[in-house]
Amino acid sequence: MTKILDGKIVAEKINADSAILVKKLTEKSVTPKLVIVIGTNNKSLLSYVKGLSKQAEKIGILAEIIEVSETSTNKYEEILNKLSSDPSVHGIILQTPLPDSVDAAALSALVPVDKDVDGINPASAGRLLANEKSFAPATAEAVITMLDYYNIGLSGKNVAVLGRSMIVGKPVASLLINRDATATICHSKTQNLSEITKKADILVVAIGRANLVNADYVSRGQVIVDVGINFNEDGKIVGDVDFNNVEAMTSAISPVPGGVGPVTAALLLKHTCEAALSTL
Repeated sequence: MTKILDGKIVAEKINADSAILVKKLTEKSVTPKLVIVIGTNNKSLLSYVKGLSKQAEKIGILAEIIEVSETSTNKYEEILNKLSSDPSVHGIILQTPLPDSVDAAALSALVPVDKDVDGINPASAGRLLANEKSFAPATAEAVITMLDYYNIGLSGKNVAVLGRSMIVGKPVASLLINRDATATICHSKTQNLSEITKKADILVVAIGRANLVNADYVSRGQVIVDVGINFNEDGKIVGDVDFNNVEAMTSAISPVPGGVGPVTAALLLKHTCEAALSTL
């Protein structure tokens, strides 16, 4: 019988642990604070950010959303430099996507590593690659956290990672290798993709194409973690994996929605608490 990797259960556990951390911090007169900088009026993204802010406040984390209407890199630099030097701010999220006119790469380097709770600074990426202490991109870490929660071992396993982004594909591959798994990163130029995916013990799918991975890419008994979030023609949220087509073939699979997403949000808040703890 297929095990459903329910991310909501995992997120509840993480949030409960974070609430305990917040209590310890407040006892030492420290209130963790997260600031989210956003530069888009996309309704879905704004809804996500506001939802994250509300969840933070439930746990006891101060949350501030800075909506930037200007489209100049200089304005973002000004905001990030101010947040970087503010000792009351423990976590900073520079929410993407940013306006086309903004130099996102330059801005990511302005988020201090110790406040970089979503691992966007290239220095954070370098530390992750070197298996040194840093905050990993929360979505990538969410994949590992879910597998750990459901006692799915990684050491010695062959894992096919579909997607090579700096948000998921590359960092999740680093996290897997750091846990003694063998990770193969696949992308749009990978040849004979289905041959690679069928040989894997675990598939991590983060390619941004609705329902692309079907039974042709899967072999029986595999574990699949679907990181994709897409909208189909009916406006329904679906993953990169055709869930109904492959569920019966798998030993475990994460749903969309309700899989990686809630865990990602919970980890961002956990990272904020850990960042605050490191200042003591």
